[in-house]
Amino acid sequence: TKSRTMLRLAATAARTRALSTTTTTKPWFRAAGEGTLLLRFGNTIDEATNRNVLRRLDALNEKPRGVTDAVPAYASLAVHYDCTEISRDEVETWINEAASRENDGDATRNVVEIPVLYDGEDLEAAGEIAGVDDVAAVHSKPEYRVYFLGFTGGFPYLGGLDERLAKVPRLPTPRQLVPRGAVGVAAGQTGVYTRDTPGGWHLLGRTDAVLFDPSREPPSLLQPGDAVRFSAVAALDDTAPQGKEAPPIVEDASFEVLAGGPQTLVQDLGRRHQSCGVSRCGAADEMSLRTANALVGNEFDAAALECLGGLRLRSRGTRAVSVAGADCQATILRSAGGSVACKVNEAVVLREGDELRLGIPRDGARAYVGVEGGIEAPLVLGSRSSDVRAGLGPAPLTTGDGVACGGAGGRAAPRRAKHDHMMRMKGKRTWTLRVLPGPGDPASDDGVKETDADASLKALLSAGPFTASPRSDRMAVVVEAASSLTGGQQLSEACAAGTIQLPPDGNPVILLADHQTTGGYSVPAVVARCDLWKVGQCRPGDELVFVETTIGDAAAELRKMRKRAVASAARVVDGADVDLVALARGPNQVGDLFEV
Repeated sequence: TKSRTMLRLAATAARTRALSTTTTTKPWFRAAGEGTLLLRFGNTIDEATNRNVLRRLDALNEKPRGVTDAVPAYASLAVHYDCTEISRDEVETWINEAASRENDGDATRNVVEIPVLYDGEDLEAAGEIAGVDDVAAVHSKPEYRVYFLGFTGGFPYLGGLDERLAKVPRLPTPRQLVPRGAVGVAAGQTGVYTRDTPGGWHLLGRTDAVLFDPSREPPSLLQPGDAVRFSAVAALDDTAPQGKEAPPIVEDASFEVLAGGPQTLVQDLGRRHQSCGVSRCGAADEMSLRTANALVGNEFDAAALECLGGLRLRSRGTRAVSVAGADCQATILRSAGGSVACKVNEAVVLREGDELRLGIPRDGARAYVGVEGGIEAPLVLGSRSSDVRAGLGPAPLTTGDGVACGGAGGRAAPRRAKHDHMMRMKGKRTWTLRVLPGPGDPASDDGVKETDADASLKALLSAGPFTASPRSDRMAVVVEAASSLTGGQQLSEACAAGTIQLPPDGNPVILLADHQTTGGYSVPAVVARCDLWKVGQCRPGDELVFVETTIGDAAAELRKMRKRAVASAARVVDGADVDLVALARGPNQVGDLFEV
């Protein structure tokens, strides 16, 4: 009996030590560039680890100035911040102070029941792979946990799938279009598509539940930590509203669109709802947006037009415009006759009937048209930016559209930018991008030993130079390495614009403005924010060279570049500023000739 008592005491002590080790192991920080700090709680997908992540998220108080978002994932919490307004040490302190406010209870917030009509086109195939006859019964039995939101706005990454259905893989060839409300499974995961989008999951059914609505607060039906139950139903309410989309810009138009070009979008500095799975979006070239706004007297973050060339606008009144970024050889056709050049990095006043024409970019990918008063588009989740993939904000401009502006025009004086960050050069270009080490693969990171971050960065640097691929857009620029690289998958974590992902094919992918909020590929490096504008101006065939920098140097350079981007000076009035109609009225109208 004494020996049994000793064994029980020993077992109790062992359990106590194990519990103590589990509960007292502190999470650890890893930097992912100069603007994202990851707090890792582990490196596995399990409820206990995710509860720790969400407890810390819940305990964070009001964001200090400079912190833009806090994004949870399976086993980590990412905090995005502006390194010109707050330092990494200050962000770290803010996160650490929240530990004392954590609630010891489960982070589950709600239990949400989602009706599903199990009539999916892959229902039978999924059943054969899983070896089950009644897929609907198996899929609707568990209570699932929302680990985090990503992919698209409100899309839930759920845990708790039956191990038989977990055998169902992704489709060999993804579908070009999966409808909103589709319920699918793939590679151990299940979820609900929150909008029409390409997808590679096996589709089991559909729901009429609206999981994401930008006009709702909060916009996502589900939140990390929620429990989800799928309920099999015989029919759905097909008349249910599908969420409200932002209306196009049509009222009180200051400009008429005569041609929209390949793609012209309204952009500002983006959204701050990445925790809901919504991309930040915003201008692909932040510096050019700031310059275009400064030239016409706007706030630096006002909405402007981002275009790939080919844009034609007709003015319906007097209003200053500017063109920054790529040189599209813009011209102004005066309503009274004749044409003048609209030089890049200068402001010119358009009068009623005048037409602004942009050609094809000569030395970059994107031009930015600033308009006096800024573009007056509806705010969607705090931004006027167009997010085509997510269906948020104004649609791309097309012929016949109207563009509204804020306030009265005719107040801006002729100005020119003091600095030109574009380093003008025609034809193929070589872009030098300063990069910082990635956070390291979470699978081998225990918070104690050094990660593989330095080795991964070294391998990336030695594989250059790189060539920009045609497979590039506002989501990412894909580059091809001069020598082979080994990519792979890892535990999904939040990511920021500038993150360099390395998928299994070995071709680095530099995330841009419309990137997904989380990613599961290796991250050998992150492009410094001060050079991210170069990625936005990169064209297929351009050469890219990566060079290592430090967080301190990257932050200092970003601060300097933003200051230079908005520096402007009065310029000498020339023929482009003369109103020929006023001139024809006679000498008494001379006061109306110039932009004053």
